[in-house]
Amino acid sequence: SCGGFGCNTRPGGQTACCTASVTALCSTGTLPCVADDVTEPPTDAPTECPSGSIPDGYDEKCCAETCGTCGGFGCDTRPGGAAACCTSTVTALCSTNVLPCVLDDIVNPPTECPANSVVDGTGTKCCPDFCGACGGFGCHLFPGGAYNCCTSSITAMCSDDV
Repeated sequence: SCGGFGCNTRPGGQTACCTASVTALCSTGTLPCVADDVTEPPTDAPTECPSGSIPDGYDEKCCAETCGTCGGFGCDTRPGGAAACCTSTVTALCSTNVLPCVLDDIVNPPTECPANSVVDGTGTKCCPDFCGACGGFGCHLFPGGAYNCCTSSITAMCSDDV
């Protein structure tokens, strides 16, 4: 199966089986992919990203254009490395023109995470407390793995049930 819990442990690993950073349309023949009739991958930076930067897949954070892709799996291996291209520990607001950055209008930290969870460095996402930390470099190596502990995999809104 594609995506979901344990996707990084299936044959093909995180790159072929996890869907958190998939942007290629299926019509391109690239796998994994997004069905053409479901969505279009982002093509332009939101107007809030500073000049010379690109958005992450959620239009929440911006990285230097030289990264090629902002955040997600392998961000530490892109030109500029983790400091320029990884987004899980970003705290600078884009209005400061420091990259990478968090878009000012999405910084609305939860008042608290649900029970048995821990907040990430930006105060905007929560992970299960068994991860030990939420997001950041090496999060895929935390006890809960990438699916539970890397913020690029988080898509659900916080509630007592999630």
